[in-house]
Amino acid sequence: MKPSRTLLPDNLVHHVARELMQRARVIKWPTQTSNRLREISPAPLPMAELKQAYPDMRIEQWHMVAALPHQGWWQKLNPFANDSVQSHTWQAFTAKPDAQLVLAPFVLDGLCAENVLSLFEQLPQWFAPDGVVLFAMLGAGAVPELVNRDGQWLTHFNHLPNIMDTGARLQALRFGLPVLDVETVRLQYHDVETLWNDVLNLSPSLRALDASEQQQWREKIYGEFAQGLRELSLEIIFGQVWQPNTPSQNNQDSGVRTVSLESLTSSLKSNRTN
Repeated sequence: MKPSRTLLPDNLVHHVARELMQRARVIKWPTQTSNRLREISPAPLPMAELKQAYPDMRIEQWHMVAALPHQGWWQKLNPFANDSVQSHTWQAFTAKPDAQLVLAPFVLDGLCAENVLSLFEQLPQWFAPDGVVLFAMLGAGAVPELVNRDGQWLTHFNHLPNIMDTGARLQALRFGLPVLDVETVRLQYHDVETLWNDVLNLSPSLRALDASEQQQWREKIYGEFAQGLRELSLEIIFGQVWQPNTPSQNNQDSGVRTVSLESLTSSLKSNRTN
């Protein structure tokens, strides 16, 4: 089967999840115990962090995995032993529209990296009618250190969406108060094999190549590393949406920051130059 998922380091997923939590803090809505927070992630945060940030909410974590882990005898006898953390496979992922706050770092990239914008139609099923979802995904400005040295790398990263197309897609689907912003994250490397593995995992099309073709790209990475390449920059697009057609008056005092599409270009340029 042709690879379709982006595989990202756990520490990067955790960094982005914490950024989503920071963005969620500006949303002022009740956090009573009847409300549910759900983190959907390929690398969930420690539960203690979420409980500290949201002590009055019911918290669930959906751990996205390639295959379900083996259950021991204790889990089989007591399926509710750890019901706050659940494993879900990418292939069989089915969301539930019952959480008031959903944090989803790189879930779209995990479901279909080569066409994440097509998945936006599914977002309303991810969270409750009175809820909000905050997501993060890779953007088109990724790995300039490779692309600027050798334009052939674009063939393996041209599937990444830019922020303008992302915003236009959200508006076309009539999501309530869509908010987007961009952050550049830089990963540093001390050994070439780790660098190569991360590049390979970032690109489904690279992983789809046969061994001899992959070796050619691996040699490119080794050559760049020998010439001093020690860093990769990733563009992260952060998004926040309410349900489509949500009356704006319901959220006039929500504290949500809105960003016009016209301002997104300058935001993108600013992050690229920092």
